[in-house]
Amino acid sequence: MSIVALTMQRLMRDKGADAFKPMDEDRSVMEYARGGQQLCLQLMGEDDPQAWASSERLIRVMRTHGEYRDAEVLCSRVLERKIATNAEPSSVARTQRQLGGILDDLGRYDAAVRCFRGGLEIQIKTLGGGHIDVASTKDSLAVTLWRQGHFQEAIILYDDALQVHQPAFI
Repeated sequence: MSIVALTMQRLMRDKGADAFKPMDEDRSVMEYARGGQQLCLQLMGEDDPQAWASSERLIRVMRTHGEYRDAEVLCSRVLERKIATNAEPSSVARTQRQLGGILDDLGRYDAAVRCFRGGLEIQIKTLGGGHIDVASTKDSLAVTLWRQGHFQEAIILYDDALQVHQPAFI
């Protein structure tokens, strides 16, 4: 049984239907995410893909609760481990994109752009330009560029992302 399943069982046992309240209303979600991540690290070590996944879930919860600096530290550590162990490129790109989002949240736009561009480069090579994850990264990069006042580049990226999303809307 996976760590996620065990955590969800525990959450349902302890909270019942309240387990599905929005995360920002219930701090116990943070406790479960931290506990699941710690258990994964203890059982599998920091270089296991399941440990990375549990850390990335915790990072999403941290962002939801506004714990951006802690999320940045943890996300940077996961990215370092993935790079050091030659993890699957799409996994590295996903973490770069996540880190870019955190840096954007912190207002560190230049660093966020570097992360988004690095992740985008990997995604285009491994997934192709028409993949939905590529479109999502282009959209995130465009948001950050727009905040920096780079409107023309942002519009081009928005248009590129929309071309991938458009068939889903038809």
